[in-house]
Amino acid sequence: MHVLIGAIPKVLATMPNVNFVIVGEGGMKDYLAKEAWDFGVADHVFFTGFVNEDTLISIYRASDAAVFPSLYEPFGITALEAMAAKTPVVVTDTGGLAEIVQHEKTGVKVYVDNSDSLAWGILRILKNPKMADRIRENGYQQLLKQYDWDKIAERTMGVYGLAVKAKLRPEAIRMKFPFLIFEECPEEMRVLLLMHILGAVDAENAKRPAELSELLGIGFARLHALLQNLLESGYVTCYRDDLRRLRYFLTKLGIVKVCTAFS
Repeated sequence: MHVLIGAIPKVLATMPNVNFVIVGEGGMKDYLAKEAWDFGVADHVFFTGFVNEDTLISIYRASDAAVFPSLYEPFGITALEAMAAKTPVVVTDTGGLAEIVQHEKTGVKVYVDNSDSLAWGILRILKNPKMADRIRENGYQQLLKQYDWDKIAERTMGVYGLAVKAKLRPEAIRMKFPFLIFEECPEEMRVLLLMHILGAVDAENAKRPAELSELLGIGFARLHALLQNLLESGYVTCYRDDLRRLRYFLTKLGIVKVCTAFS
């Protein structure tokens, strides 16, 4: 956010009536307030502290632009929140922000850690109301098409559906998820990883040993021994279905264990 403070004098030099609202708490708040004072722009900068969701949405809707000068941003959800409120966004070209925003179509991208570039991006929105309106509408439509939670859920289920199709060859699974066959990956962890990928996290989606054996390329007897060890360790549990066949799924402890593989 220090990059934004550095950009404010440059914006005010062109448009002296612009005000900036900085939302949120954090250890940098007092430092930023001092920076604003040192730059001589404190009268144009307002720190709200923490606000609830309704207030945040109201601030977005009342703003001419939402500015996200992140040095790095893994997901970019904050930009999506602004786009949902139909507020034009100015973002740094990094991480998830760079993936979400199309320059001058659904937002304006600027250089990372560059106050001059950020000031240019803010002025680009403020001085071009027609472009701002176009960005506002394009961003909102993109949000509806690509980031609606129902559609995200459908795409996620589609990936799981692909993995569990009966005709999917073991080779295809191992090609799609090569970490399952790394020699350094213990067999028990490979079993847990595959169960997680297949969505075997509850009784409804539990898997039979035969399914796991085929996809992992591990013999049935060996897999049975692995599952027994995982069962005793509390990482998986099992039940018998209507045909008296054993079905296995991950416990909460097992899910946590899987997550450690990605940390």
